[in-house]
Amino acid sequence: MKRFTMTYAPVLLLTSVLATGCVTARPSPATEETAGAADEKRSGRPTAAETAPDRPSYDLPSLLNSVVRYQESLLSFDYFRQFVDGDDIFTHYLYRIYATEDTPYTVGQGSLLSVELNGNDFVSLQRALVAVEPDGSRWWQVKQSMQGETIEYAVLVHPYGVPLRIRYRNPESGEMHERITMLGESLEQALTQHPPELLRSAVREEVSREMEVAYRRTFRTPEVAGEETVEVPAGRFRTVHVRDLIDSGQTQADYWLSSDVPGCIVKIEMSRPGTAPALVGVLADIPAGIKMQFPDTDLSPEPQ
Repeated sequence: MKRFTMTYAPVLLLTSVLATGCVTARPSPATEETAGAADEKRSGRPTAAETAPDRPSYDLPSLLNSVVRYQESLLSFDYFRQFVDGDDIFTHYLYRIYATEDTPYTVGQGSLLSVELNGNDFVSLQRALVAVEPDGSRWWQVKQSMQGETIEYAVLVHPYGVPLRIRYRNPESGEMHERITMLGESLEQALTQHPPELLRSAVREEVSREMEVAYRRTFRTPEVAGEETVEVPAGRFRTVHVRDLIDSGQTQADYWLSSDVPGCIVKIEMSRPGTAPALVGVLADIPAGIKMQFPDTDLSPEPQ
């Protein structure tokens, strides 16, 4: 079975933003508005208030962002081995995944999403918040499997959303290593040269642009189909049902989302219109008590 891949090579402005402390490109539509509206709108998408006559109780842009993060996680998988070999594109995917992560994880808590394709195991994605540093930086730990291959890593994310360090298990040797990211090095240098609030604003605008690109790659014309109670292995949840037609209208994508669960995704189905779903993903578990699997004492120097 051929794994779906995308040959998208992101070209970020973030490095130049961190180096200069300013944004060199024209702000996105979201950043031209007030700061509050920009945060709510999340990179130019319709706000919840714009999608219904009465403002609903849920934050639709935030829920849609959870699907974008899931899609970016799938796309990042094929870049992990390149990261092990020294490439940095994988780090840019992590930047988009965690820069807008605002769902209700508590320390030690995770989410396990299990996806089947045509009745066969396709993807298993477990993410957990395993530690919070004194400065607010957060350690996220990931174990992701796709068609029999598994990658494991932990990433330290600055409060601005920039990945600082990545600890990972080499798939070939099984050894664990740590790498300081190029984006992390740029941020550390920029913090010594520019006012923090100016830098935070510049990074926020860059996040908005990056998420807008990722959003357009994920969705076509998503619409709220209603609010439904859904039961999955992890439990029973009140959800917002979002439906979209992707692949030029050839595939119907249904998402059941809840801001009450870590990661927000409760269920996913994809099908050809009028047929049974070929892809089904469910929230399999919300595990607690997850510990860091990459302690300092177990790290080995990276091979040169």
